Amino acid sequence: MGFRDTTSMKRIIILGALLLVTSPFAVAGPQRPIDQGTTFLGAQYARLTFSSDRLITSATPSMITLRGGVFVLDYIAVEARYGTGIENESALAPDGELVNTKVQHFGSTYMTAHAPIGSRSSFYIFGGFSEFKARFERPDSTLNKSEFSGSYGAGFQINFSRAAGLNIEYNRFLEKQGHRLYGFSIGTQLYF
Repeated sequence: MGFRDTTSMKRIIILGALLLVTSPFAVAGPQRPIDQGTTFLGAQYARLTFSSDRLITSATPSMITLRGGVFVLDYIAVEARYGTGIENESALAPDGELVNTKVQHFGSTYMTAHAPIGSRSSFYIFGGFSEFKARFERPDSTLNKSEFSGSYGAGFQINFSRAAGLNIEYNRFLEKQGHRLYGFSIGTQLYF
C-alpha cells in the first residue's frame, strides 16, 4: 500500500465521522449505554502508520483489534485491547534495503472518558499503556521488535440502540526510542 491508499483510507474515515456527527441518529433516541456497570465487547479495523529512525522510513500495515471493558462510573470506562496484523507492508530501510513489516500483536489497557452529545453519541478520550511487537524482514535478516509505551487517543461513537454502536478513533499507539506508531480505526461494539 502506498501514499494514495493511505490518503483514501483517511478520506473514508473523515467522511464517515462527518456523517456520524451530522446524523439525526447522533442526537435523538434512547439513553446512551455508557452508565456505570455497563460492559462492552467490540472489534476495530485500524490502518496504521509506523516509522522508525533506525529500522524503516515509513510503513502502513493494517491491524484488527478486539476490545472489552466496563464502565466503572457513568461516562468512565476501563478497557483492554488486543490486536494482530492482517496485512504486511513493504518499506525502505535507511540504508535503501526493502523491508517487509508486519504487526505481530498489540495489547493495551486504557482509561476512557466520554463527553455525551445528545442521547446516542459521545466524543471520548483515552490513555493508558500498550505493548507492541512487529516483525521486520530483510533479504539478509529478520528482526522481531517489542516496545512498551504510553498510549493515548480520541474518538467518536454513535449508539444505534442500547445494545450496539459504531466508533471511529485516532490512536497514538507508540512513541518511544525513535519508533512511532499511530493510526485511525473504525469499529463496532456490543453492550451488555
